[in-house]
Amino acid sequence: MKYCSKCGLEVEDTATFCSNCGNALAKPTNTDNGTNIAFLLIGLFFPLAGLILYLVYHESAPQKAKAAGKGALIGVCISIGISILTAILSVAALLSFATSAMSFLPR
Repeated sequence: MKYCSKCGLEVEDTATFCSNCGNALAKPTNTDNGTNIAFLLIGLFFPLAGLILYLVYHESAPQKAKAAGKGALIGVCISIGISILTAILSVAALLSFATSAMSFLPR
């Protein structure tokens, strides 16, 4: 989707005129995928920065904002997954240590 530069209404990608104000819409330009990937990676490794970028660019550059938001969401999900895995492995190691330590106690 694209937006009218005059009134800001969201219009179809194939539209040549805004249905709200009648403004002639510019032809679609080549999107900068390199910038979108950079925003995705920033959001992935720094989810808070990705959220901030999303909030800053959600109206003026929706594709960049979407990439930053996706990166932030994926980054948070990965962080939660790693935390859960770490907790499970820690409990398993603790139980293993406790079991082996009990074998040294006299009966």
